Amino acid sequence: MKKYLSILIWLVFAIIFFADKSGAVCPEDPNDNGICDTMYVEIWDDDWYFNTFARFPIYITHDVLDPVDSIAAFVLPFCYTHTNSSKYCSTSSYWNGISWSAPNLPRSIFRHLPSNDNPHVRNWMMDRFEEGSGNVWNGIIMDLDGISHFWLTLIPSGAEDPKFGPGSRVLIATMTFKLQDTMSICMDTCFWPPSSRLAFSRSDAVTYIPRDNLPMCQRIGFQPPPTLWLSCPNTQTQHTNGSFVATGFSVINTGCPDMSTLASISLSFIGDGVTGLALNPPFFPGGCNFSSNITYTVVDHCAAGGFVRVVAYDSWGFADTCFFGINLANSLPELTVPDSIFALADHISGFPVSATDGDNDAVTTSMNAFWFAQDSLQLPVNSPSYNNGNPGSFSWLPTDVDMGTWIASFSATDICGMADTKQVRILVGMTSCGDCTNDSLIDVGDVVYLINYLFKGGPAPDPVCQGDVNCSGLADIGDVILLINYLYKGGTAPCFGCCG
Repeated sequence: MKKYLSILIWLVFAIIFFADKSGAVCPEDPNDNGICDTMYVEIWDDDWYFNTFARFPIYITHDVLDPVDSIAAFVLPFCYTHTNSSKYCSTSSYWNGISWSAPNLPRSIFRHLPSNDNPHVRNWMMDRFEEGSGNVWNGIIMDLDGISHFWLTLIPSGAEDPKFGPGSRVLIATMTFKLQDTMSICMDTCFWPPSSRLAFSRSDAVTYIPRDNLPMCQRIGFQPPPTLWLSCPNTQTQHTNGSFVATGFSVINTGCPDMSTLASISLSFIGDGVTGLALNPPFFPGGCNFSSNITYTVVDHCAAGGFVRVVAYDSWGFADTCFFGINLANSLPELTVPDSIFALADHISGFPVSATDGDNDAVTTSMNAFWFAQDSLQLPVNSPSYNNGNPGSFSWLPTDVDMGTWIASFSATDICGMADTKQVRILVGMTSCGDCTNDSLIDVGDVVYLINYLFKGGPAPDPVCQGDVNCSGLADIGDVILLINYLYKGGTAPCFGCCG
């Protein structure tokens, strides 16, 4: 008997719960599945070519948190201008080649970039080439005029070409500018005749426009090495609307005051749902070091969130950048209903339906559907009622014609549209077999009650025949196992004729 008790205890408490959450859709372009894809263009700060070259890497961030698709094409048209009209600024094909061989790699747009802090930043296309087996994308088209535009299209046109999957700030290509003198280069996306603009394509050939950080301007040329060091706050997570403070922002100018002083600090939010970025205390130009808090306002906590970009400039025009995320991860509401109830024919049965939300959002409940499990076309003699409250109340008067198993489906929806759905099995019979506690529910309490009766000298069900869950003619361990299988493993429901 003790052996059976050990098995029963394990079965009662070995229950696994699962949850399913779906990703958001990009608000800028609904064709961009999941989290908004982003394209970044930045100066490569580890290179200081002093009036010779400047490199601008192109990074792609794709579905980092919720990888629901893959990218099958990039269309990346860039146009640029510069501020020194008497000198040249060129993106020639010589310095922006499509090459995989070692002697020409320093001039290839697919080079791995050297770094002062890391061994190198790897290029995704070069990694595919180095894998071998023809994994590099075959469809590579580039158009350069040397003085105003850099247009690039990447398409995996071979059967062996892998699609671009999820990744954060993945290096896809690098533009190299050859310069003649000090200048500022200003870059933006532009039109590529006859009909192309910045676009990504999903694997099913649906195109969309990613987020980007353009237009941008960058000062390049004869100048001292950078002296700015920025430190941004940690990632912030907010679930409600309101005003918040991110602590830990600082900027240090190691060349101050001999070489330069702090000139300006700009804040921008790339994403949705956040406004009102400000420094508190505020910044005033002319100092060497500065620390502050960054305040912001969440105006729509149902949005996807994003990240804050902080840029500080010194009096030479040098800049340093740091980022920190603001996550507006709205949580699912939690719906609470019984797994099943036993309803006696010609008696009113009911149960409460309630919902909670971890973000303290307002939640509404509703009954979505009600059907007969054995034949969904069969209608009940009396329709059930539900008051759509939170908590809500379900009520039904079944008849002997309704005997069998019915399914009631309920949902809880918060103000962001996030929903939780659960179903309740309603067993209609003439006697409540398995309801050992006589509370009109069949749940773990009935399992414990029957175990206590059978093995621990506890009181008998009243009437005792209600413990005969499998209608075998007596209450025994088989009835306990049937109850556990029914409640937690989708097993057979209790019978209806236990009491004759």
